[in-house]
Amino acid sequence: YSLLKAQEERYVKRVDYAVEMTEADDPDEKWQLIRNRHEETKRKLKVRKILPLTIIVTPTIKRCQEVAEELKEFLIEADRIKPDTADERVLVVYNNAPDVRRLGLVDTAGSKVEWIVAVSMLNEGWDVKRVFQIVPHEERAFDSKLLIAQVLGRGLRIPLGWDGAQPTVTVFNHVKWADSIRHLVAEVLELSLIH
Repeated sequence: YSLLKAQEERYVKRVDYAVEMTEADDPDEKWQLIRNRHEETKRKLKVRKILPLTIIVTPTIKRCQEVAEELKEFLIEADRIKPDTADERVLVVYNNAPDVRRLGLVDTAGSKVEWIVAVSMLNEGWDVKRVFQIVPHEERAFDSKLLIAQVLGRGLRIPLGWDGAQPTVTVFNHVKWADSIRHLVAEVLELSLIH
């Protein structure tokens, strides 16, 4: 039973592979594109009272921490929020990270978490039903079928009580490495879920 079949039979979200990030020297341009898509999803889900989550995947703990700080600084500036509010909205997840304990609360009512910055290869078992966007921050964060399957698996569950059109999780990618990752995503979707 493949992931593609599970999508077709509406057991999981559809996967949309979008390549919209182009080369840009200014990191704020990249964050703005990611944020724009996140905010668009947020507007669409408001009627369902669902706050969407975006997962940003990094290859190492060091990059995870750096990217999380970049994102928080961007959100403080773009959304005109306080640093405490940015900390509330952004979880930084890697093995034994302080925020790992907050993962279990992400799907609860009242959670303000909108962003999870995570290391690609996680030992912690977690999945969240509010994931609607997955962004590999660098090619190395998403350069094997195992990593892609693991990250997709975190975001494919459909929110409880969902009715109507099948929800979609978008893999939002960078044009620089889009082709090499696109075929891996396609292969993962064809893989059997039952071995």
